[in-house]
Amino acid sequence: MLNWIEYLFYPLFVAQIVLISVYLPGKMNQHMSHMLEKYPPEQYPRLYPQETAKYVLGQWKYRMANNVIAAIGFVLTALLLFVVDHGSFADDGYISEAWPAFYGLLQFSPLIVLELSASGQLKLMRDSNTSTTRSAELMPRRLFDYVSPVLVASAVVAALGAALFEMSLHDFVWSEDRFKRLAILIFVNSFFLLIGFSLLKGRKPDPYQSAADRTRVVSLNLRSLMFTSISISGFAVLQSLDGVYNIDYLDASIMSLYLVVVASLSFGYLLRQQLAADIDFEVYRDAEA
Repeated sequence: MLNWIEYLFYPLFVAQIVLISVYLPGKMNQHMSHMLEKYPPEQYPRLYPQETAKYVLGQWKYRMANNVIAAIGFVLTALLLFVVDHGSFADDGYISEAWPAFYGLLQFSPLIVLELSASGQLKLMRDSNTSTTRSAELMPRRLFDYVSPVLVASAVVAALGAALFEMSLHDFVWSEDRFKRLAILIFVNSFFLLIGFSLLKGRKPDPYQSAADRTRVVSLNLRSLMFTSISISGFAVLQSLDGVYNIDYLDASIMSLYLVVVASLSFGYLLRQQLAADIDFEVYRDAEA
């Protein structure tokens, strides 16, 4: 007989499976198929530094990897139901947050591989760019030219608020757990700062990309970083409450919800904007065509 803790967790875990391993990858696959059909290598050779077969194979691998991971998730759901019902590894419906957390890492692995592959393709595009003409932006790139000051302030306030909330719950007394939580919060946001700095000051990854598309991509990525940072701060607050009020029976549910939110505000947000964007693909046509 399921209790209320399980009734809360299982829908969230299934939502995690469906969103991260079924829905979003499905949209990505549709986008890749659309790109190959509407902007074929024969007409847009600059967009494809490798032979077409490699892109088709890569798309198939991405689709199959997500299908297998989704199947693993549904099998895991059945196993957790079986284990909880028989009390072998869990009592009173308690499920460790390690289950959705480690499964979430598995879910994000195809996306990480896809991003690494995209970075490799951009490098090939730069290497194959034989043009001696290089364009440069005359205006300096400033943060608030790409993202709202309100959003930046919200991310900063959320991070500082999460840190102060953690300390205030314990009368500003240090402990090992407190140090670890704050260190993780600082590390993640510092990593985001490095990514943001690279987006603003780094070289243009795509040598053919128009200035307008470059601006849009930088803006989208910065906004996604801000949204993700805010969600991480919210998760840190929930962890702080867990340490004081002993709500560890909600750990698994909170973890699944957190992963759903992060996927929606990062990969999901960027994908939705990418699908709706009016990209200038003429820059990828053969210069001699």
